[in-house]
Amino acid sequence: MFDNNNLLRKLAILVFLVLMGGTVGYTLVEEGWTLFDGFYMTLITLTTIGFGEVHTMTTAGRVLTVLIIVFGLGSAATILTQLGQLMMQGNRRITDVMGFELQVYRNFSKGGTTIREISERTQALRIVAHID
Repeated sequence: MFDNNNLLRKLAILVFLVLMGGTVGYTLVEEGWTLFDGFYMTLITLTTIGFGEVHTMTTAGRVLTVLIIVFGLGSAATILTQLGQLMMQGNRRITDVMGFELQVYRNFSKGGTTIREISERTQALRIVAHID
């Protein structure tokens, strides 16, 4: 499995570089474009909103757009996928912890577990769940 934090960090850096490169690239390649025009065009390209071109583009501007799509869109989609997986793992862990606690409380209600044991087990489990 991938190291999620390291992967997310690298992908976020790549998306940031694509965003900044696109912003500066459009202002250099396209005559009369401001930094905001370049940023806006890069952002709507990365997010696939597709409002269309901010201004009419030259061939060089279209090539830059293709590069932004190739390098930025895949990275942005991967980041969103990884974040979704991390959220699902967190939900699964919470469900597992709650299920374990319910099992401990059921054992206690049958007389098989003391209050101290319940407290120690659930506290230890909560600590483990927060560390991971």
